[in-house]
Amino acid sequence: MTNEEYNQISIPYQVLTKRFDHNQNYYFDNFYKCYNPKHYIVKDENLETLKKFENLTPRDIYTKEHILAHPYGDKYLDSKLVVIEEKRICILSELGQVFLYLLVSKFENGINQFLELVEQLQTEFPGLIRTKEDEKVVVMGNYLFDDLNYRFEQIENYDLIFHLFGKTNSGLLMQDWNKNIEIHKTKIKGLLDTLKIFDFSKVEL
Repeated sequence: MTNEEYNQISIPYQVLTKRFDHNQNYYFDNFYKCYNPKHYIVKDENLETLKKFENLTPRDIYTKEHILAHPYGDKYLDSKLVVIEEKRICILSELGQVFLYLLVSKFENGINQFLELVEQLQTEFPGLIRTKEDEKVVVMGNYLFDDLNYRFEQIENYDLIFHLFGKTNSGLLMQDWNKNIEIHKTKIKGLLDTLKIFDFSKVEL
């Protein structure tokens, strides 16, 4: 995946999943967040990305097994992911999270490699790498993380995975107050597990 292809999805993901927005530029209408067409998230290259989802519905992106196991209702399942009108552009509220899983699907091999390396490093450096929160989070010094960067760089799409984990809203890789790197290993595994409910075969980017 190129940087351009990554940004095409990661920018809408970050804006649509922003938890605290002091200048809320949308309103809710049924299943949707609706924006003024002049808002940057629904303009220019972002609009071009959204257009690729306007003919898709939740029924198109969830697996049949997932749909059968959850009582969504036909109204929701047949709602367009994006509705483009003259005076507003409406985006299904969950689409921001869907974009996250779309990226995870692109990086699945690399993410598995990342998790394997983290577990390997835990074995190699038991005194320097620890866990907390019932082993859900792996913690290592920033200096050690930097020293081991050459090993992480061998991972497929690592630069983009690092950005997704550490520079977006995902909160999967962070630096704490003591300048330790925290890797939320259990949450990352959870992303891969949840990915199983999606079928992105109809998504064309």
